[in-house]
Amino acid sequence: MRNSGYRVIALTAAIGAAAAVLALTTHRDSATDVAPAPTPAAGTGVADPSSTPATNAGAATSGATPSWPAGSIVITGSNGDGVTVLDPTGAARQDIHGTDPVTVLVPAGGTAHAGSIQLADQTTGQVSTADPAGGTTAQSTIGGSPIRGAAAGDGTPREGHTIWLDAASGSAVILDPTGAVQSVVKVGSNPAQVIIAPAGTPRAGTAYVLSQGNGEVERGSVTVIPPTGQPQQITTAVNPTAMAIAQPGTPAAGTIYVAGSGDGTLTIIDPADNSTSQLTGFTQPSVLLAAPTGTPAAGTLYLVDGAAIRILDAHGQPIRTITDDHSPTYLAVAPAGSPLAGTVYVGHAAGADVTAITADTFTVSSIRAGTRPSRLAVAPAGTPTAGTLYTANFVDNTISVIPPGHTTGDTIPVADHPSTIQIVPTA
Repeated sequence: MRNSGYRVIALTAAIGAAAAVLALTTHRDSATDVAPAPTPAAGTGVADPSSTPATNAGAATSGATPSWPAGSIVITGSNGDGVTVLDPTGAARQDIHGTDPVTVLVPAGGTAHAGSIQLADQTTGQVSTADPAGGTTAQSTIGGSPIRGAAAGDGTPREGHTIWLDAASGSAVILDPTGAVQSVVKVGSNPAQVIIAPAGTPRAGTAYVLSQGNGEVERGSVTVIPPTGQPQQITTAVNPTAMAIAQPGTPAAGTIYVAGSGDGTLTIIDPADNSTSQLTGFTQPSVLLAAPTGTPAAGTLYLVDGAAIRILDAHGQPIRTITDDHSPTYLAVAPAGSPLAGTVYVGHAAGADVTAITADTFTVSSIRAGTRPSRLAVAPAGTPTAGTLYTANFVDNTISVIPPGHTTGDTIPVADHPSTIQIVPTA
């Protein structure tokens, strides 16, 4: 390993006392088995009525998933209040949710639910599928505060499944392809993100749940939930804020990366045995992105670290550092097959610009958007506007639509304080 400029703590599978050698310390991080919830009783889907609020009330039967036009733009207002869908050009608008806080999942391409828009009501805990005709189809009630969701990719053991995080109970709720609750798994405190390993990675179908913990009282963790077998909880960092996975066909495919904002670390989880290594010496790592397969810098990591964007190789070693003093808050990448594939865009909580970083030479340029463009999305290949950058401008109550290679674009009025923006992929 070449000199990185960071202190490295390697955590191996060796059992026993850790041995410190200058800046290199070798031991295995504590990883505890987490018992899965009991199998739901027939006809109920409730793993344990005393501790898991998930039920199958209104669970959908199997059938065709309503499909929205590829390239549709899905926007939520502040705190998830109100959901608006625009057609790919932004000309036609459809409101699909009222004012109750809601979490929106737009499954990625290559999943059984691609083309759908799924809603999880944070007041009732009910998950439903929004129909382009204006209706919704109820699936299951999963808990008191669903905050994140993910859909399993095709070709994995969990194909057709979705997983939602319930902050109220600190659980991951796994729904089968019909929308019924299959199981409920207890995870760490304050779950914040879930990733399901795609086909082509060593642990395809395995779910990784990032929990932020409670500061020094309870460090953050990643709960590893395989399609079969026991879940495992791995302690990671103080206040981890983001997680990413190396995509298939890239160096270190399937490797999990965790940004530890509270202690300035980057934790790397090896999919072969869930052993971890940790890089220290960062300022305040908060946002992570792993460049996807089919782009010039595939496997490269982009890490928001305070007022800098750190570009790292697949092992966390530094390639380039870019200063960014506009409060960087979000990263998005132009997908493979789209114009400017691999270009990384940086959203900001201050100013009215987005930073663009090319994938081949890491050249930096500025794109004009609206005020506080803090959330971004790039239209994937196969959609009518492939490669187009969309920014959610929190202060202006608009989104910006910026074609590939342009330095500015049109703005479209949307809901008050847009807080998320997603693009419907090809089904």
